[in-house]
Amino acid sequence: FSLPGLSTSKLRLRFDADLLPHIEQQVDVAVAASLFIRRSVYKAIGGFDSRYFMYYEDTDLCRSISRLGKKTAWLPQSHVIHLWGQSLRSDNSIRKKYYYESQNKYFKKWYGLFGWAILVILRLPLYIKKVFVNA
Repeated sequence: FSLPGLSTSKLRLRFDADLLPHIEQQVDVAVAASLFIRRSVYKAIGGFDSRYFMYYEDTDLCRSISRLGKKTAWLPQSHVIHLWGQSLRSDNSIRKKYYYESQNKYFKKWYGLFGWAILVILRLPLYIKKVFVNA
């Protein structure tokens, strides 16, 4: 059992494409900054879900593509430079707010209220730390 899209600042695993074998391969999610998509597939899934302001829009899009029976692939010959965190570089609290809001929307959409409740339970240590340690 897995929950794609679950990560927190403490649990997140960084993806490093250099660690992958340099052969084309199927992946679950591609970062939107480096995503190329056929127009017909984009139209079939209805494009990006406008409920996501920032974060999780690419995870949601790739999941919708997968539901159509299409695949997302990593192409080692492609190169993209993406400057992580430049949109909200000056305010970490706003970045976290948008991240958790999008994560909540994603889990409610794909896993329902039960899946979202599990997510909230998994976040409890972060909330406790914020209240008691950082206070």
